Amino acid sequence: MIRTLLLILVLLAVVRPVPVSAGDVVPQIWADYYGHFYLSTKWEYYGDGGARYQWDAPKWASGYFRPAIRLHSPCGRPLEARGGLGVFYNFNEDVSNTLEVRPWLGALLNWPHIGFITLSSYVRLEERLVYTIDESDWSASTRLRYRIATKFPLFRGDKKQYPFIPCSWEWFWDEGQVDGKIFTDRMRIDVGLGYIFDYVWTAEFHVMAQTGRDTDDETFAVDNLIF
Repeated sequence: MIRTLLLILVLLAVVRPVPVSAGDVVPQIWADYYGHFYLSTKWEYYGDGGARYQWDAPKWASGYFRPAIRLHSPCGRPLEARGGLGVFYNFNEDVSNTLEVRPWLGALLNWPHIGFITLSSYVRLEERLVYTIDESDWSASTRLRYRIATKFPLFRGDKKQYPFIPCSWEWFWDEGQVDGKIFTDRMRIDVGLGYIFDYVWTAEFHVMAQTGRDTDDETFAVDNLIF
């Protein structure tokens, strides 16, 4: 318990409070499947695919898949190199449908370890290439993402099956024009509840508050609540 409290204090120290105001909050539902398998002791294939839906105006739906590969560091070091490609097709009610392609590179650091808890820092650089179907036109944006995350095991002991609480805080910085906006900084705050059934299957439910702002001197406003 003392180690868990220390980790929470470290997390609060790293993740400094950011002013957030209440905006017009629009709910969304996301559903995805995540899988992986090892190609060798160092190389691992992983990826996810799924659908996203926003039923309030402006209404839209999206289908996607994101294959990726992970290089595990030798000698058991906590650093990983990652790279992949995301493909999103967006069905929009009021505007043209879009196809988005996102090649990306990233690195993840699993450290520090405190008991059963590990704090992970994940930085990713991605290129957003958006094709507007009706206009037959491409737009581009470079995005930097940083996420700090952890999982709190509940009632674990020596059990192989146990519930846990995942939580994370992620920042997005965009450079370039995409989706009609030049400035598209975002934050995503995430908390959930998961359960490990065995070595193969895990289920998770998340609630995410997504915030944004249109200029660098504005306060972040919550504009999406994602389930």
